[in-house]
Amino acid sequence: MCGFIRRVTDSPAVIELLLDLGIDYLTFNSGDFYPGSQMDILLHNGDHWIADSAKWWFLIDAKTGKPNYQYATFNARNLQGRLWREPIQTSRCVIVATAFAESNGEGKDKRTYLLESGSAFLLGGIYRYTQTPGGTVLSVAVITCPPHPRLRRFHEKSTPFFLPQDQQWITDWLAPGKPLTAEMWQWLETPRLTRSFKVTPVYSTKRLDPVGEASEWLDQDSQAR
Repeated sequence: MCGFIRRVTDSPAVIELLLDLGIDYLTFNSGDFYPGSQMDILLHNGDHWIADSAKWWFLIDAKTGKPNYQYATFNARNLQGRLWREPIQTSRCVIVATAFAESNGEGKDKRTYLLESGSAFLLGGIYRYTQTPGGTVLSVAVITCPPHPRLRRFHEKSTPFFLPQDQQWITDWLAPGKPLTAEMWQWLETPRLTRSFKVTPVYSTKRLDPVGEASEWLDQDSQAR
């Protein structure tokens, strides 16, 4: 599952992507993000697109305003399940990123990989608002799909949901309350790589020092827009 996201906001690739989408007037926080981090996400309020800060953990404790760590809800899987079936239809968002990390195996056999794109890319997410004594908390989960065949050896159970780099598609995806279209469901059920990635084995997501063999490249899918 996706447990690390990097965004280099002043990267020319990020600026170019925002220009392509017509939202170059927005700014996003930069950095390395982990479950529980504050991470800017892209939303639409019905009139215009906005960037807002969200906690990367879907379920928030209404008493404390902190992530409910009893349940691992930083990723959204099984979208027909009780927790996700309503927000996937009504409360979708976008995360702009330049890299992410995945792991395979357990214990001494665990291997971690950093996947960096030469261009910025978009990930699909689900958000919610929770009322707490300290105010309203916006939170987000990154959507994960069935494993992409070429990403399975980096994480065999799932793949982050890569969105097409298409302004109208993203506009429809973000439209508040608009149900998923058949095309959107197809993208969710058949994940696609919308960008090429340099893959580097690293020590861990907390320590991104390269280890093992040299890096390799994964090309984007030919059918990805």
